[in-house]
Amino acid sequence: MRGFEQQEGTDYGDTYAAVVRNETTRLLLSLCAVNNWEIDQLDAVSAFLNSEMDRIIYMRFPPGMQTDPNQVCLVNLALYGAKQSAKLWADDAHKALISIGFEQSKYDSSLYFRREDRIYVTTHVDDFKVIGPTRTVVDKVKQQLMGKFDMKDQGPINFYLGIKVDRDRTKRTLKMTQTAAIDQIIEEMGLTDCTPAKTPMENGLQLQGAANDSELVRPNNYIRMVGKLLHLSTNTRPDIAHPVSKLAQWNAKPNQACWVALKRVGRYLKGTRTMGITYGARENPDTTDDDTSFVKVYSDADWVGDTSTSRSTSGYAFLATGGPIAWGSNKQTSVALSTCEAEYVAAHSAAREATWIRFLLHEIDPPEATATSLPSKDTTQRIPPIPLAMDNQGAIALAKLQAPNRRTRHIDMKYHYLRECIQNGIVKPYFIPTTAMVADGFTKALNTVKFNTFLSLLGLYR
Repeated sequence: MRGFEQQEGTDYGDTYAAVVRNETTRLLLSLCAVNNWEIDQLDAVSAFLNSEMDRIIYMRFPPGMQTDPNQVCLVNLALYGAKQSAKLWADDAHKALISIGFEQSKYDSSLYFRREDRIYVTTHVDDFKVIGPTRTVVDKVKQQLMGKFDMKDQGPINFYLGIKVDRDRTKRTLKMTQTAAIDQIIEEMGLTDCTPAKTPMENGLQLQGAANDSELVRPNNYIRMVGKLLHLSTNTRPDIAHPVSKLAQWNAKPNQACWVALKRVGRYLKGTRTMGITYGARENPDTTDDDTSFVKVYSDADWVGDTSTSRSTSGYAFLATGGPIAWGSNKQTSVALSTCEAEYVAAHSAAREATWIRFLLHEIDPPEATATSLPSKDTTQRIPPIPLAMDNQGAIALAKLQAPNRRTRHIDMKYHYLRECIQNGIVKPYFIPTTAMVADGFTKALNTVKFNTFLSLLGLYR
């Protein structure tokens, strides 16, 4: 199928692939760990061929078939290679799940749930995860899906999308690692026999990139390796999120210094290849008797972290059952005039993510996330505000302040969304000391002692 020859509007319309968000998957896995729920996998066999083509499309016969040269094939099924095949399959999978009583999430279109037996199904193109409280209900849903499509029952989750999942049902823990992907990266970098680094980036390092074409060093290889590291940093290795974000800023003009920093990350991975996210091994940091929230968010900023542009760096981390489910590290889009302003802007990013996570929690209604089991449309009553930890008292006061003042009236209006989130009970800011700030490692490169503390607070274990 020569899909690259298809013309938009004539041969295909919308294109779409059903891919569940990483944050949704990790949230559900954290619930599975603490509740000892069942997680099984199904793989649809030749998934796209279950769907019929939505338009009249002709194709040449495959090479080797003895046919009349004046004849062509009429495509009846959604063949692999056609631009709309993934969407057609997603539509049919959606119809099948709706027909057996599932609802589609409003906040992640690849998540489906059935309230009466508290069971969840996620889709990643042709890979399905079935999650439920008991073996009976999980097996029932699997049989229903296998009655709709030809599927392979892969049993309890063990390995999916390159991620190894290890469970200890007795201790109610679940660990996610990507050792095989790390080994491949180390081999491609030529670091098989290297000396491991203790941290992924040198403390205080400032990259500048190539000043001209003569300083460029293998840009295509650099982009490919940064892409592989991004895959790790967005799935199971949040500890390298900040250095990879810094490296990605120079994709267009990497120089020798960028390559040295890139290989430093590889050397760090060499020594921590078995490290991964663990859920259920502990409570969230700074949990108290009167504050046992299922999800907590930690927000931090490094004022003027990028000296070349005077921009600050934002970082946040959401933790559930002691492990990270969502995180971010990015350079702010405008210059902050003070540490307080930088922290305020960073908290705005965390509040945006908190809004989505809280809506998702309310929709899927896990028992740990609700303040009461009574049904209610008022999310502020059903689910308590997500605690937002910050290490700057001025930023907390600014977030609660309604009247503008001389020092803050220049702040862009979009960042005041944080105040609305506080008023609506979505987040509840509170102060913690910098030594307890989980998101510190998402804003800057740390020395060895502080970085080890960051790993401990974040809940990453070897």
